[in-house]
Amino acid sequence: MNNLTGIVLSGGRSSRMGSDKSFIQFHGTQQYLHAASLLSNVCDEVYISCNSTNAHAFGNQNNLIIDLECYAQSGPMGGVLSSFETLGEKNLFVLGCDYPFLETADLHKLQMQFINTKNCVAYYSADHNLYEPVIAIYPHTLYARMKQRYEQGNRSLQQFLQKVTADKVAMEPPDKFSSIDTPGMRDEAIKKIKP
Repeated sequence: MNNLTGIVLSGGRSSRMGSDKSFIQFHGTQQYLHAASLLSNVCDEVYISCNSTNAHAFGNQNNLIIDLECYAQSGPMGGVLSSFETLGEKNLFVLGCDYPFLETADLHKLQMQFINTKNCVAYYSADHNLYEPVIAIYPHTLYARMKQRYEQGNRSLQQFLQKVTADKVAMEPPDKFSSIDTPGMRDEAIKKIKP
């Protein structure tokens, strides 16, 4: 399936939510499992990226990638670099665990763009001039550049996407790309998904 490996990013602190966002149930199953299911439709294999603190909560799954010690507490870029170094020469389709409104068709758009260009590709908001760095495909050919930026102290995936001029796919409609970060947002999302 075009040598794409899915990575569900589940290693965040969830500080604003007050509990781990990976385990919220919007669709009758824990959100990290829902995200993994979406990725399985466009990727050859899917892994869960987590940190050493929350790894135990996922049980004895054999598809966990725990942040390497050198990338601990460094945000999504640490999860992406840990995945690159754990898996070898894979193109990573990264999906944050906290986007309950996304559907397979949304991921398929990124997949098709990657097939056409083999370039880094991410959803993009023209209104804010910003990429969505945790709904994106990072080809292995960019691993060395990302690692170099990390070692120089540049740990923003947003800035990395800008630097490499990643392909842009428009967020349409924008509401589908809402990250659910607080209890209030969670409750509203549950109402929308389960009227």
